Amino acid sequence: MSTQERLGVVGSGAIACGLAASAAQHGPVVLWARSDASADRARRSVEKVCGRLEGGVDPANVRVETDLDALGQVTAVIEAVVEDHAPKAELWVRLGAVAADDALLGTTTSSLSVQRIADAAGH
Repeated sequence: MSTQERLGVVGSGAIACGLAASAAQHGPVVLWARSDASADRARRSVEKVCGRLEGGVDPANVRVETDLDALGQVTAVIEAVVEDHAPKAELWVRLGAVAADDALLGTTTSSLSVQRIADAAGH
């Protein structure tokens, strides 16, 4: 990842924290959590995962935010929230409004229509 590229991860569960910690090996990451409590848990989880990665990863490379606007400066976003279309689509509408027009948006869904999710974001 070049210094101008920055990854955003949406979610604060195990998958999101694992993705953020793994990506932090290559550059800065912004992880969005929906509440202060979720953000605190995510910080602890990222620290734990970073410590387990080969060679160790500095957890300071992952900035945990509760303001979705923090994702406005990222070049790629990976969404990793609950596997339920309604809350996912609602989040993607908000994400579509804050993400840069040329930002790459991805999802970790394994059972929902990616097209329906993408349509919600308008990307």
